[in-house]
Amino acid sequence: MVVRWHQLFNGNALSQRFVREEPLSEAEQNRLHILIDEWRARLCDISWFMRVLNEAIAREA
Repeated sequence: MVVRWHQLFNGNALSQRFVREEPLSEAEQNRLHILIDEWRARLCDISWFMRVLNEAIAREA
């Protein structure tokens, strides 16, 4: 899930550390799980996807 998110977005320092397989504290793991749930919901939400898509198009215009 995190790798898929990073294919579209940069993520954050915590998710980048996770992808590099660096050790995370229990609190960091809990926060990462919250982020993953949020990202999963966003990736499944078509209106959120359209907003991101329109923003990218507007920036190029």
